[in-house]
Amino acid sequence: LLPTTYAPNLEIDGDDLRATARFCCETGQQGIVWPVMVGEFYFLGEGERVGALDLVLDEVNGRVPVVFGCSGISVPQVLDFARAGQKAGADAVIAMAPARTNAAVAIDMFRRLGDAFDGPIIVQNAGGYAPLTGEQIATLVEDVPGIEYVKEERQPGPRHIGEVRRCVGDGVKTIFGGAAGKFLPAEMRQGADGCMPVC
Repeated sequence: LLPTTYAPNLEIDGDDLRATARFCCETGQQGIVWPVMVGEFYFLGEGERVGALDLVLDEVNGRVPVVFGCSGISVPQVLDFARAGQKAGADAVIAMAPARTNAAVAIDMFRRLGDAFDGPIIVQNAGGYAPLTGEQIATLVEDVPGIEYVKEERQPGPRHIGEVRRCVGDGVKTIFGGAAGKFLPAEMRQGADGCMPVC
């Protein structure tokens, strides 16, 4: 997960963002995700967010997969970001439902996301952002073929990863944990396949 780097004028520092992406490529990371919570997606304007995606993709130049964070303040905005990611050439997208919505909105959003992005979708499931139960995620996985991954971040993480694993089985390629990798051994014992920490 790339942090978003800022210049003193509060604009995105493109050179630093490129350097951070380059660091990930040169240190053996298996993919790059930007912008999600650690990338402060909620502070980014639409234009600067889509424009900076082009910088990241250009710097990475196919060395690792790039996942575009599409979470936003509304479902239409999330879908617009997904379409922009498709146009820019992102390898996958990741999203949470907008804050202060509910599970029904989240489920509807992921179904729409399957139509908006032709590629792998990662369900990011975090507390405070209309979190879904393991059963709801399993239903989405069956209904939306594009959902290939889950990043489970409800706390406590290991317990909820175990719930998702029991519900989805092998229906997704990977269940990721988060929380900076602090609970990775326990998450792996509960069925996680990897972790998405900040770089």
